[in-house]
Order: sequence, then C-alpha cells, then structure tokens
Amino acid sequence: MQPMSHAAGRQLRWVQPRATARQWELREVREVDAHIVEGDAGLYATLGWRGAFARITEATTTAGQWKISRPRVFGQEYQAANAVTGAIEGTLLWRGFAWTRAGHLRLASGARYKLRTSRFWSGEFAVSREESDDHLITFRRHFHAFHSENDVVFAAGAAQSPDAALLMVFGWYVRLLQIRTQRHAAMAS
Repeated sequence: MQPMSHAAGRQLRWVQPRATARQWELREVREVDAHIVEGDAGLYATLGWRGAFARITEATTTAGQWKISRPRVFGQEYQAANAVTGAIEGTLLWRGFAWTRAGHLRLASGARYKLRTSRFWSGEFAVSREESDDHLITFRRHFHAFHSENDVVFAAGAAQSPDAALLMVFGWYVRLLQIRTQRHAAMAS
C-alpha cells in the first residue's frame, strides 16, 4: 500500500472490485484501466463494510486504520475512531437535502473541514477547509451501472497534509452514503 503523500499529481479512482461486495479500493487509474487490481503496488486505501447489514465501516491506509460509524441509528453524526486504540479521531455533522447536503468535519487535532456537493446534480463532491472554499479533495462521479466509482483529484499540496488519509476515507464514506440515498430515491419514484 502506498502513502497518500505519493498520490500528488497522480490520477486516482475509488473502485469496487466486485459489484456484490461493499468493498472499495483507492487505486491509480492506470492500473484500473489496465485491469490490474491485485496486489498493493498502486493501492492507496481500502474501505468497506464487513457484512450486508453491517453498520461499521472499516478503512485502512498507511497512515492508520479507522472504524467509521453512526452512533445513533437516526442521527446525523458520524465518527471515525482509531481501529487500534478506539480514540475518536474525527466527527462529522451532516445536514441538508440530497442535492445540497453539506457536512462539517472536526478532527481530534482541532482542524475543521467542510464536505459538500459542489455541483447541482451531485456529479462532484468536495472536501475543503472550513475557512475557505478551495477544494482539497474532489470526488468526480465515474458512471457504471452496477459499481460505485469516483475519480479523485487532490489539490496541489493537499496529499502532503497529515490529515489527507482520514479526509480521503471519510470523504469517500460520505460520498457512498450520498450515492446510496440517491439510488433509493430513484427506486422509490
């Protein structure tokens, strides 16, 4: 597995190796396009639920391992806890409607970030510092009929941030929840 600091200037994509599994991998696009999805050479992170009805998501990068969960069933708050120590490393408060959703992420270090849809039709999702609108990480929808995939763009210098790994997995977790909500709304109509 590669550290996030090596992701600067590279094209990355969250891919779902098997459509039936709720597991994703952050890989370099050149490997995905060449159908090389085995081994750790171009792998930067993993995220997944361990079962069909699991409420806890596990994420792994070289910077650490986290368990992301929603403490209250109908709550709008999500937490990322260190998988080894159990210490809460990030808390996200999520508000809004499907097309204007936004969240405020507070890390244990004191850093604050915004996660929000950056386009009306939810084609892009971005992570930025709370005090500015400059996107640090942008997730761009990569359409597939049975897979949830997004291209990932790091802003200059964002991959070197000590928070980059947690922002990446927390951002993808929220993006997956948003995609799932959109699919459920489309099926209901």
